[in-house]
Amino acid sequence: MKRKALIMPTDIFNVVELRATTKVLRERGWEYDIRALKSTIWAEDMSVEVKLKGIISEIKLDLNHYGIVFATSGEPKRKKILTEDEDARYIIKKMFELEKVVASICATVPILADIVKGKRVTCYNSHDVKFPLIAAGAILDLRSIVVDGRIVTAQAPPLAEMWAHIAVDVAEGVTSDDHQDWLSTYAYKNERLGYYHVVE
Repeated sequence: MKRKALIMPTDIFNVVELRATTKVLRERGWEYDIRALKSTIWAEDMSVEVKLKGIISEIKLDLNHYGIVFATSGEPKRKKILTEDEDARYIIKKMFELEKVVASICATVPILADIVKGKRVTCYNSHDVKFPLIAAGAILDLRSIVVDGRIVTAQAPPLAEMWAHIAVDVAEGVTSDDHQDWLSTYAYKNERLGYYHVVE
């Protein structure tokens, strides 16, 4: 199994989501590449600039060495750019076809529109985010975190660390027998967030 992840943030990124994802990957011994639509991205408050290794379109034909792809969100006016970008959508679709784990959070979940027909997903609870998923045939399950096969979705930034851990667990072959371990390991961190839901 390839222990390397691809992270695709929006150009104006959510610091909590990106920081939690990279933290979990380092803790779990995974390497990662961060690539966006531009070679430089900014935090939502514009206080942090991140220069990346490259852009999304440069790697769309070379995805076999990744085991997970994460799509993280950011400033509302910029989310649409990532979710509607052809190269980013191609990467999501191709990674799913390669039987890799595909994870998306908050308002970036519509980037999964090409692969969610008949699948359960959660997302940020707004019409603009839910409508593309409903139109694509997804089954909306607006609980905290939803796992349907190799698709892992989360509703909001405070769930990012739990979401990233669960995506890594799925990539590492955690079976349905281990779902209760997930609950006891991750859900205690903030009981107000509720428990994630695993779909068989």
